[in-house]
Amino acid sequence: MSDLCYLDEPELDKPALIMGFSGWPNAGEVATGTLNYLLRRLKSRPLAFLKTDAYYDFASHRPTASIQDGLVGELNLPKNKFFYIKGEEKDRDLILFLGQEPHLHWEAFSGLILSLAQDFNVKGIYALGGAYDYLPHWLEPRVSVVCSSPELKFAFEGLDRLETLISAEYQGPVSIHTMLLSKGREKGIPVFGLWGHAPVYIHTGNIKVHRRLVELLSQLINFSIDTNDLVEGIEQMNQKIQMLMQDNPQLKKFIQDLEKTHGKQGGLSTQPSMIGAPSTRGKVISIDDFLKREKENGG
Repeated sequence: MSDLCYLDEPELDKPALIMGFSGWPNAGEVATGTLNYLLRRLKSRPLAFLKTDAYYDFASHRPTASIQDGLVGELNLPKNKFFYIKGEEKDRDLILFLGQEPHLHWEAFSGLILSLAQDFNVKGIYALGGAYDYLPHWLEPRVSVVCSSPELKFAFEGLDRLETLISAEYQGPVSIHTMLLSKGREKGIPVFGLWGHAPVYIHTGNIKVHRRLVELLSQLINFSIDTNDLVEGIEQMNQKIQMLMQDNPQLKKFIQDLEKTHGKQGGLSTQPSMIGAPSTRGKVISIDDFLKREKENGG
């Protein structure tokens, strides 16, 4: 019995697989927010799911449930679901995956995903992630790129706003993305890791980064989607941040310091990109830790 369970067997023409995981690789809810947006906007249908028992430590990360009047209700386990979209006219067929990063047996878990990719002749896997960065919210969002093989970098030539795409430089603990990149390379399946940089003081609902990732994916993969519906949400996010700045002097000072580095509405102080030097910024701390530190220092 396989832990990969199919719900449908559609005829797909060389689809692309777009993936988002909750958990460690989802800073600012960048990955899951982008996948949920795509699932809302595109005509998706259930394709498959992965069973959960072998891949999660339920003792340290417990499932949830509702119990009312002495009766147990719904038991909420981690969900790992695949959906498919048949492209209209010249649009590419898509498979979307939304799930939770596993705690255990990463190699086997990645093997199931790559097995599905081989079953449907997937021509590219795009794993989305989120990383916090010292960036102001008004700046054009950065996206760090990791490729499973050097020649895949050519896929980014000629794209819009290339200067905001950063060739990733990193050493340290990794996410399930890295296992997928490594195993995809072994099987000859192109895998891209696309990490949206979320301003460290925005922990949820980072619509501007969602929009950037969706537009980048639509160019790389070749599918149509109009993201103008997000413009109002971006404006509301900006207004909410302005209100928070008025109520929190420490946050206001933090953002003003970013203004000094990047300019109020200007571009990057340097231009790290896929065709330039990588970012040299240090490890990002959470805004909660930053404000705590400032308070302890009398800031």
